[in-house]
Amino acid sequence: MNASRRAETLRLLLLLPVLSLLAAAPGGCAAPGEPGAAFDGVAVPDPPEISPEMRTAASDLDSFAWFQDFPEDTARAAAARPGAVAGRFAFAANVGIPLVTPEAYPDADEVSLFEWEDTRYATNGTYTTTWTTLSKILTQRGLEDNRTFSFANNDFYGSTTVLVARIHTPGAPPRDVDLAANLAEAIDTGSLASNIHDPNDKTFTLALPGLQVGDAVELVMRRTAKRPRCEGVYSDYLVFESDHPILFQGARIEGPASMPLRSRAFRDAGPVTLAHAAVTNEARGTIAEAWVAADETPRFFAEPNMPSAYDCTARLLLSTAPDWESLSRWYARLCAPH
Repeated sequence: MNASRRAETLRLLLLLPVLSLLAAAPGGCAAPGEPGAAFDGVAVPDPPEISPEMRTAASDLDSFAWFQDFPEDTARAAAARPGAVAGRFAFAANVGIPLVTPEAYPDADEVSLFEWEDTRYATNGTYTTTWTTLSKILTQRGLEDNRTFSFANNDFYGSTTVLVARIHTPGAPPRDVDLAANLAEAIDTGSLASNIHDPNDKTFTLALPGLQVGDAVELVMRRTAKRPRCEGVYSDYLVFESDHPILFQGARIEGPASMPLRSRAFRDAGPVTLAHAAVTNEARGTIAEAWVAADETPRFFAEPNMPSAYDCTARLLLSTAPDWESLSRWYARLCAPH
């Protein structure tokens, strides 16, 4: 995922959750039916190396696609157990990286081999989300787009942290990026033109030194929301298309069984078909839902003067809001003192 696309997606997740809960509220629209990665809210052990036999069997992209078969089974496994997709990350990192080449993807500057989002939310609407991505650089343009990675955060609402930044070079051990030396923080001055200065608005830039064409970039990031945009409501806006191909992608959302997702809206599906599963854990009092893309997702090509990509590509809108009336009452209480 190139830096501008990542920044756009993260900024969307930070600034537009109210949009998602409004658009996904009942009546608002039709509902559709790594090494070091933190899939379970904490770091998990490094996945095992792929066996030589599996490496031999997965000698081409057709074999690699085999590992993505049965998305319904993957969705069920992911809903039932955090970390269920760690093996798919291991396969992508150990087998997939050498197989993704410019010849296989002539229209792409980079290819995302793995994208996964894992979220836990509470009854008050606060949540923690961990993103794990693995993308291979195919061209010089892709390299220029990925030398640095920028994202935004508002400290009043929560924090966004880079947990892992790692560069995978085929034929060499993965190398970790020194986050202390390469991550810079600054106050976002983008709103000064409107005479607004909020010192909580921050921008972060992560440099990836030594990155070369042919390398793959692994990123693990965590968003901790300590103040929901709408009191007592969790909502999210998940984008399932990008300006580069995505070989495997999905998401897992877990929350209290007493406060399940009430609305799910999958908009502008285009080439994306999602497999879905839900599992209730009575012992923990939680319910988890997972969505997995059934196939490789081709890149989209931007058109002149088109709206923002997240407004017209495949996206999943989720909300625990019970109905429009509850949102109206919340907004009325918010405005009453003023």
